[in-house]
Amino acid sequence: MSDYEDTLRGYLGDVMVYSAPTDKIPQAKRLARCAQNDDLSLDDMMYGRTYTKNAAGVCTQSSGQAIFTRVTLKLTSIRNKIKAKQVLTTDEENFINATGMPVYQMIKASIMRGTDEEMLSELGDLTGIGYSYMIMRDLYRNTDAAFQMANAQLDATNSDPTKGGKQCRADVMLPAITKFRDLSDMARENRDKLSVQYQAKVSEYQLYRSFTNGAKEDEADFRRQRAAGDM
Repeated sequence: MSDYEDTLRGYLGDVMVYSAPTDKIPQAKRLARCAQNDDLSLDDMMYGRTYTKNAAGVCTQSSGQAIFTRVTLKLTSIRNKIKAKQVLTTDEENFINATGMPVYQMIKASIMRGTDEEMLSELGDLTGIGYSYMIMRDLYRNTDAAFQMANAQLDATNSDPTKGGKQCRADVMLPAITKFRDLSDMARENRDKLSVQYQAKVSEYQLYRSFTNGAKEDEADFRRQRAAGDM
């Protein structure tokens, strides 16, 4: 998870553990997340509006390529290769498999209908939201899992009756542990809320698509009736 430390700090904050020469036990201070981040916004992750926080506590806007841009480039490349009857790369095949949708067939059918530009736009939105959800879900899930593992190790250290001699006094870390547990609870809560938001986004897209398809069918019926002289 070291590759995502700054992203995690940007969305959850952090806990700084320190000890002054006069302190008998380690002290802990909670660092806030980046105020610019909406920790439940899939759109921010999708369109590259996220902020990261480094170990010094400085927030900066992420310079990485937006997920929507990456997804659109992938879909466009796949569309172009289908048109040219070229073989997809392994990376492109993995991308399609990860979407959980029949992307190849959807694009191929849209090319035959002459609606591939519209299809790429729709797939870009839906796939981008899906990828954004998976990334944020995994960040929160992995954070929670790491904290749970650390808690388990601390519990084992404090309660192992088989160890002789001096043992590690993990209880002196209680102030820091409490703050870390707060972060773990936040990660778990955000993960659950994010799932609800993702389902709402998918339902919103499906409703919009149904409305758009209905409007297109109505227009097609109107044109057929007009051509037949019924209007």
